[in-house]
Amino acid sequence: MDADAPRLDPRRRRLIAAAALVAVGASVVGGALAPYLLVHHPVLLLALAPEPRHVVLATPLLPGAVIIPLTVLRRVLGLVALYLFGWAYGEGAIRFIEGRSGRMGRFLRTVQRYLARWGAWLVLVLPMPSVVTLAGAGNVRLASAVPAIVVGQTFWVTLTWAFGDLLTPFVRPVLDWLSAHVLEATLVTILAVTVFQLVTLWRRRRAARAPTPPSE
Repeated sequence: MDADAPRLDPRRRRLIAAAALVAVGASVVGGALAPYLLVHHPVLLLALAPEPRHVVLATPLLPGAVIIPLTVLRRVLGLVALYLFGWAYGEGAIRFIEGRSGRMGRFLRTVQRYLARWGAWLVLVLPMPSVVTLAGAGNVRLASAVPAIVVGQTFWVTLTWAFGDLLTPFVRPVLDWLSAHVLEATLVTILAVTVFQLVTLWRRRRAARAPTPPSE
């Protein structure tokens, strides 16, 4: 996963990669344990895996004054780690997220071209992991990218929380059911997340072994 033109010494690059891995890994762990954490520790769930679905499900349990800043902070920290990953590894980071994206690889190259034109403005509108990683690899300035990430995430998290607030009458029965079946639900999510990660790993390895088509 080395870049074609390393920008840092190997030790610092490994530290950045480790920080990005921790951010992604925390989301995976939080997602696997989501039913248990939602019922017993919703704040910890958002600190580990601040996914939109978790924000919606946690809205009846926590005030917006807790959900919004906590979720924004956790997302910003994770996205900055991914930005630095993209910046440190350059083309290697792009190839890595292409390998994880499967058929979305071509779309990512399109996003890369738009980033070259619009830079941090695209990050502001789409402050998502793949876009932020591409922004780092594409030399979008950190001083521009971070404010765009913060403002963009604040907007999207607030919108998600407002949507969850509207859905509260429908979410409460789901929470009641999860409370009554927390063990079974957690075992199912652990199994689902494990299978998904194994399938993703298998597809990535198969793609890496596939022969490269000859250039014309």
